[in-house]
Amino acid sequence: VGAGAAKGIARTVGITLGTGVGAAFAVNGQIVSSGPGVPPNGEMWNLPWKGGILEDAISTRALQSAWRQRTGKQLEVAEIAALAAQNKEAAEVFAHFGTQLGTALRTFLTEFAPQVIVLGGGIAHGADLFLPHTIAALATPSIEVRIAQLFDLAPLTGAAVAWFHAEALTK
Repeated sequence: VGAGAAKGIARTVGITLGTGVGAAFAVNGQIVSSGPGVPPNGEMWNLPWKGGILEDAISTRALQSAWRQRTGKQLEVAEIAALAAQNKEAAEVFAHFGTQLGTALRTFLTEFAPQVIVLGGGIAHGADLFLPHTIAALATPSIEVRIAQLFDLAPLTGAAVAWFHAEALTK
């Protein structure tokens, strides 16, 4: 929001995809944890989804489970991603993940009406494998989906931006 893929965007949601699912909602550069369309405390991981919670469908655990169901083998997400170019099952696992993600984003974020959704976290490094499916399932041309620019540098950069803004207010 302060320096990355959502800089200058009035309404945005950041989603981290990895071991879990993190979320942050921002309006005019300020993080919000309540208000219209914002789930309780700005958290999405625990929202009810298809007989479980959202994190069951869009996380490392979901990708590994889908792979294990198709192949009977246990692999890390990066290993599944590396196979996707030549392996139909791996490609299908990521396609399904993307569809689930897009459907969930449409379901849970329509009321908040972000202009941009930024996807970060370890799984987002393989966005080329699922993003087209996410955008198709989101089916909302008024919402742009972007991949994080800062990744692991985001927390430090965010802290620096917040400090600079606080300094500017004291002068």
